[in-house]
Amino acid sequence: MILTGLLSTQLLLGANLMQGENCALIYPPKTAGETQAHGVILYIYPRSHNINKNYTGCQNQWFYDDDHYRKLSVTHYKHGIQTGYDNINLHGDIGYHCEYKLKKLTEDSDNRCPRYETLKKKTYQAGCYNLSKLNRSDSYDVSSNECIFK
Repeated sequence: MILTGLLSTQLLLGANLMQGENCALIYPPKTAGETQAHGVILYIYPRSHNINKNYTGCQNQWFYDDDHYRKLSVTHYKHGIQTGYDNINLHGDIGYHCEYKLKKLTEDSDNRCPRYETLKKKTYQAGCYNLSKLNRSDSYDVSSNECIFK
């Protein structure tokens, strides 16, 4: 009985990942944007400047770990507005879930949830991180006109 309850909870939480455009992506598409945190390249799809008021789906974030991509988080959108956030743990399960209403975090959300203002990530075009002369965590010194932060 307890096992069935746990499985049902996992399936219910997992359903959040499957609702809407791009929510079921396992790996970043080649056109995923790039940014970085602590010297690690983060791949984000779709890129924020491609999300408009009609978009209902997910913005996914991955990093490359050893020989494969790991999904780090999923931000849920409804009509272009962020409505939820799932932190994905190293096992690929939802570590914690956050809900947003009227651009505010709901009271029943986990205390580790990011502020609403930080959910939409700006990125560089795919491949820009590798073009950087320094490849440093604090600098994107690319000169290509295609490598614009959006």
